[in-house]
Amino acid sequence: MKQGYGRVYWFKGGISAWRSFNYPLQVNNKFQGIRVKKLRPAAVADLLGQDNNYYVLDVRPQNYTKGPHFIKGSHHCPLLNIMDRVGTIPRDQPIIVVDWKMMQSPLAAKYLLSEGFQVKGVVRGGIERWAADGLPTEVRTVAK
Repeated sequence: MKQGYGRVYWFKGGISAWRSFNYPLQVNNKFQGIRVKKLRPAAVADLLGQDNNYYVLDVRPQNYTKGPHFIKGSHHCPLLNIMDRVGTIPRDQPIIVVDWKMMQSPLAAKYLLSEGFQVKGVVRGGIERWAADGLPTEVRTVAK
């Protein structure tokens, strides 16, 4: 059985190159106005140490390839699945969002904020910086 996408293409230079050619681009103005706090890893660790009511949401892809380290007690929900699994995320808890390098977490945080969740911010630098700062992690098996 064949799975996954076939005939996938990419645009060399990314969004900035796309814009330089004046190609059409849809921008979600609702998301543009939403501001997300970027929290230093040490500040997040302090928050988590003071109050274990925080819900830490890790939005890395299901088959992430960089290190198996997670913030202890965090919940994994890939950004790709967040709309389908939004019902599993608690609305009555403050949320901190993290990913590998803070590339996907701001978008996830904006989406959750637009849906009425209590997002306190994203981890600045992601789990990569969290681990580099020597903060506690747990190792999990990488999903294939």
